[in-house]
Amino acid sequence: AALVNNEANDERRVSVGFGIGYEDDIEQARDAIIDEGSRIEGVLDDPEPTAPVTELGDSAVVLSGRIWMNPEESSYGAVRARFVEAVKERFDAEGLDMPYPNTELSGNIEVTNASKIETIADD
Repeated sequence: AALVNNEANDERRVSVGFGIGYEDDIEQARDAIIDEGSRIEGVLDDPEPTAPVTELGDSAVVLSGRIWMNPEESSYGAVRARFVEAVKERFDAEGLDMPYPNTELSGNIEVTNASKIETIADD
């Protein structure tokens, strides 16, 4: 098994999965993620931010936004939170969908004693 060290050479990688709709433009989403990532205070210029497609999920195409920071100069949690918020706002502004899992149930439900339901609802 391969070991991945997210903190090497005084740098720490921040990775966040961003899901977009299957009908959305991958390049548009990738450009938005990289652009917003590069604007975050505390993010290093080298290595540059990236956003490869990492998953084809049930309801979304997932891009992994990857930025690098110096953990001695910035808080991981603060940088990650700013990154997520900036990308969400950019996706909203550009009309990129961030779908969520959706399950549709169909069928019938039989109610055997409706008077108890009405009594409870009236309380």
